[in-house]
Amino acid sequence: MNRITKSERDALLAAAKLAVNLDDQGEIVGGFTAIWQEFRDEHGISDQRARRVVSQAARIKRGYMVRQPGRPVSLDDAAGPFTVYLSPADVQTASIIGRGNVSAGVRLALDEARAAQAAKQRNDKLSASLRAALG
Repeated sequence: MNRITKSERDALLAAAKLAVNLDDQGEIVGGFTAIWQEFRDEHGISDQRARRVVSQAARIKRGYMVRQPGRPVSLDDAAGPFTVYLSPADVQTASIIGRGNVSAGVRLALDEARAAQAAKQRNDKLSASLRAALG
């Protein structure tokens, strides 16, 4: 599997920002294909990663909003499978909670968080009732 750390990804993006030059119309000078292939060869990365990072650098230079990790802003309210991006530490924690199953660990952690939130709300209501009664 081809893995890369966040710091390596950020370094590649910074290098791509330096490598990508835009003309007055916002097009990549020298052409997209030539630039990503040159970038790939210079940094020893895969075609897909080179295309992605060069494209992202061009979008940033044009001032376009770049999608961040996580759930998209607009989705239907229908439940279904969603992709969740976790840090390596969160994956490890979810794996421990789920006894080797990351998805189960996330579900169990969410169940626990909902239970804790409900308990806090009950406690807050009880505290408010006691304050009112002691008044």
